[in-house]
Amino acid sequence: MTEDQGARGNEPTGRRRRPLASVPVGGQICVRHASGDIALLTVQTKQTALPELAALTMDMAIRRRAAA
Repeated sequence: MTEDQGARGNEPTGRRRRPLASVPVGGQICVRHASGDIALLTVQTKQTALPELAALTMDMAIRRRAAA
């Protein structure tokens, strides 16, 4: 999948899409909210053998107003 592009076509808007199968166990995803809160998601387990039953178990750590 591709990253959304900004007005000039080459600037990321900050949104990214990744297929579930591309995130490895132990992989981390960082998410920033407009309020400045940052969440770090760590994949604990995943099941992707059957796409209709795909699932992740994640651990989440949140830092309030970390990016303010």
